[in-house]
Amino acid sequence: MEKDYPPLDQYSPASAPPPYQPDAYPPQPYPPQQNAPYPPQQFVDAPLPSYGQAYPQQQYSQQQATTNVAVVSQPGVTNTVVAYGKPPNYIALSLINLLCCCWPLGIVGLIYSLKVDSEYNAGRYEEARRASDSARSINYIGIGIGSFLIIGYIVLIIAINVGVAASNS
Repeated sequence: MEKDYPPLDQYSPASAPPPYQPDAYPPQPYPPQQNAPYPPQQFVDAPLPSYGQAYPQQQYSQQQATTNVAVVSQPGVTNTVVAYGKPPNYIALSLINLLCCCWPLGIVGLIYSLKVDSEYNAGRYEEARRASDSARSINYIGIGIGSFLIIGYIVLIIAINVGVAASNS
């Protein structure tokens, strides 16, 4: 089935749109102002000042527009929006605690660290802050206990080696 296309000369540059005609539409006057509190504007055909000269002062009428504005505050419910920043989740600290220091407290700290993100994404900002504080506290306690045990183990090994060396001599 063959389609009928228009002839190519219809799309050629020789068939340009008609030229612009400046007098095709006569200028329209502005509509008259109704109930305006100020006089209509008057335009003056004055030449523009050259460089360094001041512009001529505009003529203002002595009429002033007066308006009465009443501000009424209505009693009602006021909504207060508080923007909470996302609390830190201490997940890196939990992983360090889990792998290097005290793994039981590292697991608990990791659970609280993951809870921070889920509570925050659910819109429970206060619970997210509490979970963040708990994760930080548990991880600090775990790092403290783990550091104490590691230092104690090192001191014990040194003491045993010193005792063995003293008994051999």
